[in-house]
Amino acid sequence: MSKSPGATMPELLQQFNWQQTAVGAMGSWPLSLRITVSTIMAARFPMLLLWGPRFIQIYNDAFRQCLGDNGKHPAALGAGAADTWSKIWPVLEPRFKEILAGQNALFQEDALFPLTRDGEVSQVYWTFSCSAVRDENGLVQGILVVCYDSTEKIRNMAAEVRSREQQQKLLTLVDNSVDLMSILELDGTNSYINEAGRNILGIDADADVRTIPIADFHTPEQLVFVEAEIIPSVMGKGRWAGQFAVRNAKTGEIIPLFNNCHRITDTVTGQPIGIGAVMRDMRPELNARKILEEKVAERTQELQRANEELEKINKDLASFAYVSSHDLQEPLRKINTFVSRIENESIENLTGNQRDLFERIKRSAYRMHTLINDLLSFSRTSSAERIFKPVDLQEMVTELAAGLQERIPSEELVFESDMLPVINAIPYQMHQLFDNLFSNAIKFRKPGVALALRVGYRKVSGKHLITVEDNGIGFEPQYNERIFEVFQRLHGRYEYDGTGIGLAICKKILENHSGSIYAEGQKGIGAKFMITLPER
Repeated sequence: MSKSPGATMPELLQQFNWQQTAVGAMGSWPLSLRITVSTIMAARFPMLLLWGPRFIQIYNDAFRQCLGDNGKHPAALGAGAADTWSKIWPVLEPRFKEILAGQNALFQEDALFPLTRDGEVSQVYWTFSCSAVRDENGLVQGILVVCYDSTEKIRNMAAEVRSREQQQKLLTLVDNSVDLMSILELDGTNSYINEAGRNILGIDADADVRTIPIADFHTPEQLVFVEAEIIPSVMGKGRWAGQFAVRNAKTGEIIPLFNNCHRITDTVTGQPIGIGAVMRDMRPELNARKILEEKVAERTQELQRANEELEKINKDLASFAYVSSHDLQEPLRKINTFVSRIENESIENLTGNQRDLFERIKRSAYRMHTLINDLLSFSRTSSAERIFKPVDLQEMVTELAAGLQERIPSEELVFESDMLPVINAIPYQMHQLFDNLFSNAIKFRKPGVALALRVGYRKVSGKHLITVEDNGIGFEPQYNERIFEVFQRLHGRYEYDGTGIGLAICKKILENHSGSIYAEGQKGIGAKFMITLPER
């Protein structure tokens, strides 16, 4: 038999050596066989003839395509069906023998038979009919199998089932959504509204939404807006989104919604077939916004009251400053005057015990004077007018460093400074800030050790970072924040002079400049103050 892929089944039939098969040479075939084969070869529908007790196979071009080249074909031509269909022959043989015995024909729809086509095994579904072929004497000599491959039909059915499952899932999601979802037909009627939408619009569960005019769900003004703005936008641009309102048909309540509308188009023709809408009930959001606005208004009032109280405190501080500078300092000046007269006129007449008491009075008066001045500085820092000007920190720190040599011998001081910037600040407060930090370093330097005082500078994240570091007695890290509180002293007043206000003034100055100050201390090693100032 020719192996030519272009040969047709009639040609292959003529080329095949039938004499080696149970049907014998073609010239000896009975008329019934020749007529049946001729009919099969002319047919465009897949047909297979099984002839004789060995079920020798003859088939047409349409059936050959079902078998596939290099699969069952060409070996199946002239071969017994038991050899070709060995895996399923135990199922087929009894049915075929029944047909040969003259019993009922066989019809099978969408039967699954694995089939090797073009070298690959495929799961193929077949619909086929098997009927008896009789000879001239009316005896059954063969079986005519008329079939077609129904695999594509099964696949389409499976795809349709999956599509229906997806549709059911989507419908379940839509039905259980808390948002109003609806479909508006082109004739202006609603064909679908989900349960949430029915609740919002006041529609009974058993009501047919197609019979309810959309005018029932809108005020006259909103209906005009829907017909003049929303629908034309959706039909023209494909969508519309925005806030609008609907009316509950039962209660008449006007309900604010955020509406997302989309044009629904036919996937085949591309023509619009409806409008889909998803609408969010904005009442919870608006209620939450109202509550938030009320809280903001309440908080604003609280802040206003706090500001008023703060203004009152500032006025009290200003009054305190006045009292400190006049009423309190006046008796203190008299005390100092009397102390000076006693010291100049009568000190030699005092006994040893009287001199000791006199020195205590003198120190207390001095401490009172210092305390009043520090409190006055603190109050002025809080309440004074804040006028910002360009301040050259390099020039300011250089002048302050020169003044340190008047307070301690030059051989006991090692001062270093990075190049500092010009900033926009309150001049006298910047001077007071660095003067307080330098004075702090001098006050708490180690006895017998030269004071190493260094000012560093760099920019970090758009801010000025200035550090003031010394090698003094330092302090425990647990006091890093506490030292900036008013009247906080880490040492007894007889060990070191001071009122405990200096660093509190530094903190207040930095707050006035929208900056901050932090401290790091190590006992016996030194202290480091870090200042941050915004770029103005």
